[in-house]
Amino acid sequence: LRSHFGSRICSSKEMEKRHHHRHHFRQRLTGNPNIFTCLVSAIAATVVSLPLFIPSIHTRLTRALLPLAVVWALVSPYPLLADTIDYTKKTFFGAIAGALPAYLLALAGGEKWRYVLFAGSFPLPFLLCTCDATCRTPWERVVDAQVALLSFYEVIAFGPETELGMYAVELVFNFVLGGSVAILSHMLVSVLMCRKESRCVSLVRLRLDDCFEALLFSVQGFMAYLTEGKSHHEDLEKRLQKFQAAVNNYSTAVAHWMLEPWSDKPSANAMAALDLHLLTACSQQSALLKSMETGYTAKGKAFTWQPVTVELDNLRLTTVAAMRLVCKWLKDKDGEIELSAVEDAVNKADDAAEEFQKATTGYFREVAETPGRWEEEAPKDPNELMRAFFAQMATRRLALLVGDLQNAIAASQIIELSKGMCHNYIRNLCAATWRQIKILGKPSEYFKAGAADALLDGG
Repeated sequence: LRSHFGSRICSSKEMEKRHHHRHHFRQRLTGNPNIFTCLVSAIAATVVSLPLFIPSIHTRLTRALLPLAVVWALVSPYPLLADTIDYTKKTFFGAIAGALPAYLLALAGGEKWRYVLFAGSFPLPFLLCTCDATCRTPWERVVDAQVALLSFYEVIAFGPETELGMYAVELVFNFVLGGSVAILSHMLVSVLMCRKESRCVSLVRLRLDDCFEALLFSVQGFMAYLTEGKSHHEDLEKRLQKFQAAVNNYSTAVAHWMLEPWSDKPSANAMAALDLHLLTACSQQSALLKSMETGYTAKGKAFTWQPVTVELDNLRLTTVAAMRLVCKWLKDKDGEIELSAVEDAVNKADDAAEEFQKATTGYFREVAETPGRWEEEAPKDPNELMRAFFAQMATRRLALLVGDLQNAIAASQIIELSKGMCHNYIRNLCAATWRQIKILGKPSEYFKAGAADALLDGG
C-alpha cells in the first residue's frame, strides 16, 4: 500500500510526530507572550485597516483620523485579556477627558479667541498629567494620561474650525475602535489556540506549577548534597535562583489576578498563607546554602550525620516523593490523582521528619550523657557543629513545608477556580467598580507616603 499510494499513507509514528510538531508549534506560538501579542496586534490592525479601503467611509469620516485606530489596535494588546480590557477602558476615559475640555475651550473662544485660550490652558494638561502612574493617584487606574494629552492637543490645536464636535467624537471613536478590535482579536486567538495564559487565574496556576517544579528541582539537590554541599555549591545556587525567579513570576501573576475586576478570588488570608510558605521555602534554602559554603571534616560527618543515616535517607525519599506527587496533583487536569493520595504522601513525609528529629535528639542526648564521648568524637570547630545542627533542622523543616504548601494550595482553591468559569461575573464587576469609585473620593489616596517621605523622616 505504501509503495502504491506513496506519501498518502503515514505510519502511526509519523502521525504522532506530526501531532507533536503541531503541539510544539502551538505552545511556542501561544506560550511566548511576545509572539502571542504580536499575532493579536497583527490581526487587530488588519481588521481595523479595512475601512481605509472602503470609499464610502471616506466621505462620512475624517480620513486623517482613521490611521489612529490602526495604530491603537497595534499597541492595545497585552498577554493577559484583563490587561487588554483595562487598557482599552483607560483609553476610552482618557480620550473623553482630553477631547471634551478641549472642545469646550474651543467653543467658548470661537474663531478669534480659540488659540488665546489654548495658550492659557496649561492647568488643564497639568491636571491630566496627574493621571499618570508616576503621580501615584487613583486616577491612574481610570484614565490614560498619554491618550488624554493627545486628545486634548489634537482637538484644540489641530481640529477644524467647523464641525469640531464631530471631529472630537471621531477621535474618541477611533481610539475605542482600535482597543475594542484588539479585545475581540485577543479572545478569538485565545479560543482558537486554546491559550490558557489569557486568563489570570490560569496564569497563576501555571506559575504555581513552575514554582513547585523549581522547588522540587532545588530540594532534590539540597537533599542529595547535604554533606557535600561545598563541592556542588554552584549547582545548588543555580537551582535556588531558578526557584526564586519562579516565585517572583508567581507573585507578578497574582498581582494581575487581584486587579482583574470580574473574576472570583480566594480569601486574602489564604493567598497570604501560600505566599508566606513560598517565601519561607526561599529563606530556608538560602540559609541552608549559606551553611554549605564550608565543607564538613571527616570527623564532623562521622559525629553528626552517620549515626542518623537511616532516618535521613527515609526523610529524603519521603520528602521528594511527596513533593513529586504534589507537582503531579497541580498539573492533573482530569482528576486522576486523588487528594487523599497526596495527603497520605505528605503525612509520610511528616512522620519521617518526626522520626528524624527523635533520632537526632536521642543520639545527641546519648552522647551528652556518656562521659568523655563528646570530647573524643566531636569535631574541634564549634562552627562546624552549629552548621550541622542547623542543616538538620532545615532539612526537617523542608519536609514539613511540603504539607504546609499543599494545605495552603487546597485552602486557596486555585485549582478549582482555574478549572471553572466565573459564576459571579456581574456582581464582582459591580463591586470592583464601586470600590474604585470610593477610592477616587478618598483624599488619603492622593497623598501616599513614598520612599522620599521615609528619607525626610530620617528613616
